[in-house]
Amino acid sequence: WTPKQHRQALSFTMELGRKLGVTGRGRCSQEGLNCTLTGTAEAIRAFAQGLRDWDPVFNETDFKLTDGLEHGKRFKSLTIQKKQELVAYGLPPSM
Repeated sequence: WTPKQHRQALSFTMELGRKLGVTGRGRCSQEGLNCTLTGTAEAIRAFAQGLRDWDPVFNETDFKLTDGLEHGKRFKSLTIQKKQELVAYGLPPSM
C-alpha cells in the first residue's frame, strides 16, 4: 500500500472491527494486515467479508477461522498497531 492507503487500511480495519464487535490484536503495515481476532463466528466472517468488499486484494487472502472459542478466552478489546513491517526483520525497505 501507499502511505495514504496504509492510513486508510488502519482506519477502516479499526472501524469495521468496532462495528462488528470484534476484538483482538493486529499489525497494519504497507505490506498488508496481520491480525488475531476473536468474536462471534458471524462477526469474524463479516469482518473477513468486509475486508474483501473494501479492497479486492483480500479476495486472495486465506482467512484461518476457529469456531467455538469460549467467551472468557476472547480478547478484551481491539488493538491494531500501525507498523513499518508486519514482521520486524530490521532490513532496509529495498530488500
